[in-house]
Amino acid sequence: MRALTAVDLVDLWEQGWESGFAGRAILLLSRTHPEISHEKLEAMSLGVRDDLLLQLRAQLFGSRLESVVSCPKCGDSLEISVDARDLRAEGEASEPPATEWTAGDLWVRFRVPTSGDLHDLEAYRDPQDVRRQLLERCVIEAQRSSQRIEPSQLTPLETSALGERMAHADPQGELTLSADCPTCGHRWESLLDIASFLWRELDIHVRRLLAEVHTLASAYAWSERDILEMSARRRQIYLDELLAR
Repeated sequence: MRALTAVDLVDLWEQGWESGFAGRAILLLSRTHPEISHEKLEAMSLGVRDDLLLQLRAQLFGSRLESVVSCPKCGDSLEISVDARDLRAEGEASEPPATEWTAGDLWVRFRVPTSGDLHDLEAYRDPQDVRRQLLERCVIEAQRSSQRIEPSQLTPLETSALGERMAHADPQGELTLSADCPTCGHRWESLLDIASFLWRELDIHVRRLLAEVHTLASAYAWSERDILEMSARRRQIYLDELLAR
């Protein structure tokens, strides 16, 4: 994995400004894994993508993830802390093969959703439209009583069951955090979207970097690149000197 410099982070942050989280994930991985083509990144399963994003998150900000969630029972807020290494699958994440599923007289052959699927579907705002488009993309073939059918002909119950099968086929594609409310004792699992989680952290980090650039450039007339190419320690020493005046 290619290490990202402060210059890289600011550049990626600016490039991803108009994109959704799925597009930003592809953007980050294209910079950290230049050996992987854009086509392969888009064809990457969510499990493999998220495994790489967890590795990137550990490289940038450490392996400890901290999040604040609300208890669905009493509404109290609580902090969750987890090691990113505990969220990764054992061994190297691999691409799930196409899978077959049967339910009564229904037979479906499908693939799991990919990074490209999520990227393309970000334009849709209606969850039903997203679900319909995802089925049309991921269902390779479907038959009922040996007669070919379209994904749109699946019943709501079959659609829901197929979604569960897709999640089961790519378990690393759904990251969950276990939570235990100290107020009411309720226990539940909260989904973690590592793509959005990492980008929000990156956004906070880059805004802090740009604030430092503004302060130092105003005081010393240095260029943005010169300041960003300094180590974090050197930047902090100059900032401390300014604060001490």
